[in-house]
Amino acid sequence: MHGTIHSRIRIASGLAGLIFCSAAAATSGVLPPSHEQNGIWYVSGGYGCHEAAAMRKAAAGFPLSISFYAQGVERRLYLAKVHVAIRDAADAVVFDVEAEGPILLVRLPAGRYRVDADYKGEHRSTAVDIDAGAHRQLAITLHDEAVAETQASVHERELCA
Repeated sequence: MHGTIHSRIRIASGLAGLIFCSAAAATSGVLPPSHEQNGIWYVSGGYGCHEAAAMRKAAAGFPLSISFYAQGVERRLYLAKVHVAIRDAADAVVFDVEAEGPILLVRLPAGRYRVDADYKGEHRSTAVDIDAGAHRQLAITLHDEAVAETQASVHERELCA
């Protein structure tokens, strides 16, 4: 019986430590891995409040940040798996990726670009000028009908503040 009590205490201590470490890791807001395409570095993610907060904090180090939203019936929702193509002033595609999460940070050189976002047949196109040393933010929102058709790809939670 004495060994059983010590075992329970060790298990309880271990679980408490695991919960504390998990909470500490969650609040640290670790960024998803960065990737490179055609010499352009980017980070895609933003799942959950802590990762989204970490990405918003890191956004200042990227000339362009894009957030993808879907307007739900009751609240604004995250949207992921959006195809993004960025074209330069000569209309050449310089960046082409499927965003893995609702936030995409892109390290583009200064210039004039067009950002094309496609999701389940819905298209948005936005012109953006990137100035050297500046940061631009884009928010791309899709209509309700796209949300209704693709609930599996929409995260059922409100956007984090």
